[in-house]
Amino acid sequence: MEAGDTACVKRRVDALAGRAVEAEALLRAARLLMAAEATPDDMDALAAALDFNFSLWTVLEADLAHEHHPLPLALRGDLMALCRFMERQIAEVAHHPEGADLKAMIEVNRTLAAGLL
Repeated sequence: MEAGDTACVKRRVDALAGRAVEAEALLRAARLLMAAEATPDDMDALAAALDFNFSLWTVLEADLAHEHHPLPLALRGDLMALCRFMERQIAEVAHHPEGADLKAMIEVNRTLAAGLL
């Protein structure tokens, strides 16, 4: 294998490892939301799930906004819209936690994670 080929393989492995880390973070976010959904009277669990999700989606949004991000611009725009959707959902649940419906946030996290794996 040529030196250039080795560098290409290393970049591919690094990218796959990064995708796995992102997928695991999204799955953790989904699990926290599912646990909060299963215990609707546990406001601490809900707060922890919302906090983790907010932090995760804020980091994703900041990463996507970077001008040298490798994803195509159209896909980045779609993902940025998804970031804003999640931020609105999180804010809505935080302001009205009683009887909160977390299904959409869980589904977005799980679907995006599946796409990364």
